[in-house]
Amino acid sequence: MVGYFLKHVAQFFLLIIALSAALFVLNFTSDLFWRTTMIFAISAGYLGYGTAHHQEEKNLNFSTLLEYLFIALIALITLYAVFVR
Repeated sequence: MVGYFLKHVAQFFLLIIALSAALFVLNFTSDLFWRTTMIFAISAGYLGYGTAHHQEEKNLNFSTLLEYLFIALIALITLYAVFVR
């Protein structure tokens, strides 16, 4: 388990930095268009990251893709409810 984490620590770190930066920008942007764009970008980025990560590990299957899709949709709905409404 530790070896797996150390192998992918750069990817995990970049994901955390990218999501934190996007949420920071989202928090300080008042324009509705850019807030909506950032919310969709965060959700799409998470879906893309998960797909690419599992493709690299060669264990991407339909159920994993569906799981990442549903989590991205939940994030999209939650962020929209918090930052747009």
